[in-house]
Amino acid sequence: MIEIYLIRHGQTEWNSNRRFQGQLDIQLDETGMNQAKQLSERLEDVNFDAIYSSDLKRAHVTATAIASKKKQVIGILPDLKEICFGQWEGRTFHEVMNDKISGGWQWFNNPSCTDIPGGETAEQIMTRIGTALDHVLDSHKEGKVALVSHGNLIRYILLKCLNLPDELFGKIDIGNTSISVLRWENDNFHLHCLNDCAHL
Repeated sequence: MIEIYLIRHGQTEWNSNRRFQGQLDIQLDETGMNQAKQLSERLEDVNFDAIYSSDLKRAHVTATAIASKKKQVIGILPDLKEICFGQWEGRTFHEVMNDKISGGWQWFNNPSCTDIPGGETAEQIMTRIGTALDHVLDSHKEGKVALVSHGNLIRYILLKCLNLPDELFGKIDIGNTSISVLRWENDNFHLHCLNDCAHL
C-alpha cells in the first residue's frame, strides 16, 4: 500500500484577497510562512519515502519547510502546478463569478462543461495529473509520498482518483497547508482524510 499526502501550499496575499493566481509565481505571505512552519511540525514524525512539489514558489517553499527537518531532497514535478486560469489570473473570485461572459460560475460548478478563457481545459489538466500519478506509482510501491501542490489541482486529483462527478469540484474545500490522504491499494484509490488543517 502507498499513501499519497496531497498538501496545499501556505497562504499568499492573493489567497487572502481571493484572487486567481493560476500559474503566476506568487510568494507566500507572512501568514503562509507561519502555516508552513506549523505544517512541518505536524508532519515531523511522518516518514516520507519522497516529497514532490510543484515548480511554483509557493508550493516549493512549503515543501522545503517539510523537507528541511527531514533532510530530504524535494523532487520537482511541474505537472503538480496550479491550473492555468488564462484571462482570470489576477482577477478576484467575486469578479469572475459575477462576470456572466466569462462563465466563471458555470465552470466552478462543472469544470468539464465550461472552458476557462485562455486557460487549460479539463482534459489537459486530467492528462497531466495522470502523468504525475503514474510517475509516483511507478516509482514507489509502498510507503508514504507527499505531493505539495495547489487547491484547484488537488480538487481535480480527487475527482480523478475517486471517480467523482465534476459537479462536486466547487463543493470540496482545500485549505492552505491542508492535508488530504489517498491510499492506493489493490489497484484502487481510497480517501483516508480530507482537508485536515488541525495543525493551524
